[in-house]
Parts: sequence; structure tokens; C-alpha cells
Amino acid sequence: MGALLSGRLSFLNEAIDLVIVPFGFMDVLFGVGVDQLLSIRGSLVEIDIVDVFITFGVLGGVFFYLPWLLRAIWAVQLLQHQPRYGISFLLLIFTVLGVSVAAGHVVNSGIASSATALLVGYLYKLKYDQLTFREEV
Repeated sequence: MGALLSGRLSFLNEAIDLVIVPFGFMDVLFGVGVDQLLSIRGSLVEIDIVDVFITFGVLGGVFFYLPWLLRAIWAVQLLQHQPRYGISFLLLIFTVLGVSVAAGHVVNSGIASSATALLVGYLYKLKYDQLTFREEV
């Protein structure tokens, strides 16, 4: 596991000691920001879930991960009517989130956000077409 995360676990331990332990209530809710994290630690942790929590807090984490939760719900709904698409989207979602945890820079990346937006749009289109088709029948 250590080889897969290439030192990120030691980054995480250092971030917990230097940044998370002294968190106040407002820091938990809203985070400390990227600049504060960089000034204390010198770099990001590079595990997206941890970076989002430290920099944007719990509310930021909900904001960043709510679209992924919605996608998973839509994919499960799609799985009931079009299993091929549902399984494909569930695997894609879990793969991207797995890479997000192992490699970082996926959820809060500007480049990845374009692909994420296309994925959300396509999933929503499939869901809308499915609802529209059901109403016509």
C-alpha cells in the first residue's frame, strides 16, 4: 500500500500533526485554505479527500463530493433499466474516485473538471431520456 501511495501516508501524518490537530470549529466547517496549508506544510497532501477537507472544510467536502454521490445514485437508477450503461458508469465513478485517493489532483483539478462535467451531463441526459420515455409509454 505504501508503494501505491508513494509517500502520501507520511504527508498525511505530517498534515494531521501540523494542520488538522490545531483546527478550530470554523476550520472544520470552512477549512484553512490552500495558502495556509502551503505555508504550514509546504505542499498539498495529494490525497484529494484530505486536501479538500483541509482547504475547504466539511462544507467544501460536501460541495466537491455531492456531484459524485449524485452520479452514483443516477448510475444505480440507470442500472435498473439499462444495466450496460449503469455498470459502466459505476465502474468509471469508482475508478476515478480510487485514482483521486491514490494519486490526487482529480476532484479539484481544472482539467479533470471538464471531463467530470461531460460525465454528469451525459448521465443526466440518459436519466432524462429514460424518464421521458417512461412518461410516453
